[in-house]
Amino acid sequence: MAKKAGTAPSRPPRTTGDVPAQAGEAARQYEDFIRSVVDWVWEVDPHLNYVFVSKGIARVFGVPAETLLGSYLFSLTYFKQVDEALLAIVEAVEDRVAFRDRAVALEDVNGTYRVLLLSGVPVFDPESGRYQGYRGTGIEATERRRGEAELAALGAAVEDLTELASAWCWQADAELRITQLSEDFAEHAGQAREDSLGRRFDELWRLDESARELIAAREDFRGHRSAWTHTELDEERRFVIGGRPVFDERGAFSGYRGIGVDVSGLLGAEQGVLTAKEAAEQESRAKSEFLANMSHELRTPLNAIIGFSDAMRSQTLGKMTNKRYLQYAEDIHLSAHHVLDIVNQILDLSRIEAGQFDLEEEPLDLAELLESCRRMIQAEIEKAELELAIEVEKELPRILADPAKLKQVFLNLLANAVKFTPPGGRIDVIARLAPAGGLEIETTDTGMGMSARDIPTVLTRFGRSEDAELQGLGGAGLGLSITKSLVELHGGTLSIVSRKGKGTRATVHLPGDRVGGKDGSEPWKILF
Repeated sequence: MAKKAGTAPSRPPRTTGDVPAQAGEAARQYEDFIRSVVDWVWEVDPHLNYVFVSKGIARVFGVPAETLLGSYLFSLTYFKQVDEALLAIVEAVEDRVAFRDRAVALEDVNGTYRVLLLSGVPVFDPESGRYQGYRGTGIEATERRRGEAELAALGAAVEDLTELASAWCWQADAELRITQLSEDFAEHAGQAREDSLGRRFDELWRLDESARELIAAREDFRGHRSAWTHTELDEERRFVIGGRPVFDERGAFSGYRGIGVDVSGLLGAEQGVLTAKEAAEQESRAKSEFLANMSHELRTPLNAIIGFSDAMRSQTLGKMTNKRYLQYAEDIHLSAHHVLDIVNQILDLSRIEAGQFDLEEEPLDLAELLESCRRMIQAEIEKAELELAIEVEKELPRILADPAKLKQVFLNLLANAVKFTPPGGRIDVIARLAPAGGLEIETTDTGMGMSARDIPTVLTRFGRSEDAELQGLGGAGLGLSITKSLVELHGGTLSIVSRKGKGTRATVHLPGDRVGGKDGSEPWKILF
């Protein structure tokens, strides 16, 4: 967009900042009020050249505020997308009228796309009435607009899915009375929409006792079956109802919202599902074998990449003069190791599922094995600024197990604890004879924890907790699944107890037939 021709600005640029140097306390208070509602303020002369801009603009434009003084308000350096929204603001300025919260697109100096909300009012000399320029504010609304778009897309997706699934959405108040029903409720549920509003959903939809108990406890209820006569079809239909409690910002219960699905046709196909189950299991075994074969194929080139990148970063064949190449070699080496770890995990999981994972058992000292694990992970413990304590009962018998597989179990558990525990936290490992027989080893951390409903998820293949996804924590979601499988190969069990913000306790229990004779007399041995 071309800058308007004209003489030099009628007012010299002021020093940038949130408050002019000569301003008094009242002006500073005013600027504080402005800062609490907008990201920056600006002022331009009659030719739309900046004469003042607050420092907050630097975070959005990517340049110091003072570099913008004297430049054009709608410079194409930043406003590269000349669309209707930007032209509408230009038109308002040309007509010298106020504009408010006009959304425009901007690209900062780093090439980052941003959405801004601009507001401005024309300024006139109070005595002569002569036009002097504009004053206004700016707000970055990139995340807000992205969230609005995602919410709209989510709403459309929910509507599409409920329509395709012969389902309806509903909402109820704190007294469990239905307040909202989707438009196609009558078509899917076979009940008049107007007759259903205001009625208790648990009574109207004949929920069973187990669902009523969950509702009374203000908990989720899922997959609860019910049946009633569909008025339009004049036949009994079967439905699945689910709901989740809703709480306001103060934590007070405000009702339920959920979904209902007509599953009459599905029940008729149950026999077909059972028939298909065997085929699915066979397909799963074939998939596991395929993954195992592919993993073997991938490991060979990955090992070559790791070897060559290691030679490059250690400059075995000659010194590299360009430090950037050295960093590239380091990045390649680390990335290849990461991919190889994932490939190895997939290979392990595939072999376990294919029944090709044999144990090489021998009597072993659990204290020595845990001490070996501590040494292997000590660098990560120190890097994460954590404290690790391992306690093993002194009279603990030797156990019969595969040392490599059991070491993998505890290294996986310790690695998880390190990943999800913030600096200053603590990890405790305690090994002892179980009161009911056998041996139990507890790994407890003071980390971020997770909700109870996430625990079954993290124990499945590629399963990750909701908080791990939201915080972008790395990992393929295979570690705990492999750990659980390795423990079960030893005839044991892996159980997890966790609370959000309180930490996690993972307990490995090995059966009594893997525990040998006792020796030693001291009750406890402190390893670290």
